[in-house]
Amino acid sequence: MATVAALEWASQARPELWQPMKYQNRHGISGICVRFWYTNVHHMISVHNCSIVLAPSTLAYLIKGIASIEEPRFGIYANKKDIPGFYATAKSIHTLDGSNDH
Repeated sequence: MATVAALEWASQARPELWQPMKYQNRHGISGICVRFWYTNVHHMISVHNCSIVLAPSTLAYLIKGIASIEEPRFGIYANKKDIPGFYATAKSIHTLDGSNDH
């Protein structure tokens, strides 16, 4: 998977930039968000219902457990600089922190 390759490269090449951030969405669900660049592409990955700090290998494990994308929750957008981006919501079948609701 391209995202796993990007994640592994970014975390090894620039480990000082690996800074998972805690968040809480408008529905009160907390999680961890990670942002990184790889070959001029910005990646932002959020993991809902997550209270532990994610290591790159743990996040790769979750990504590899994604079987499908939730169709009503994906699309294309343009950022403030009019650069197109893609967003998607997916659920991993892999267990993390005693739960698979991520």
